[in-house]
Amino acid sequence: MTVYIAYPELISGVIDVNAPFILLPGLQKTPNFTHQSNHLINMEKYQTLKGYLDDNGKFDRFPGKRQKKAQALMLEYLAEKFDSTKQYSEKEVNEILNQYHSFNDPATLRRMMFSSKLINRTLDGKAYWLTTN
Repeated sequence: MTVYIAYPELISGVIDVNAPFILLPGLQKTPNFTHQSNHLINMEKYQTLKGYLDDNGKFDRFPGKRQKKAQALMLEYLAEKFDSTKQYSEKEVNEILNQYHSFNDPATLRRMMFSSKLINRTLDGKAYWLTTN
């Protein structure tokens, strides 16, 4: 069985709405889910994150120290919310991260994304950008 997650704001065309979906932060399941190949993601990649979502579809906690895979997946998911062609201030990074989690710790998420080399920054921390791996 194939299960999908989708970014509704980026999608066009129609897919099977009876297929199982996992809802991640910023996603809504509607009868009008649509399809554009780059923006439908097979759920197996994010399966371990399902238990970290609150009723609003935001991450309600960061995975524990022993959940390295879940930590890496959550940080990767959050990194996908950034435009690779743009530089962000620390405040802008925090605002984006706050849209997708409810445990009120954007600084830790930002630092972990930096230490995981998902984002980079200037030495003074005034500008951040998505890394290209």
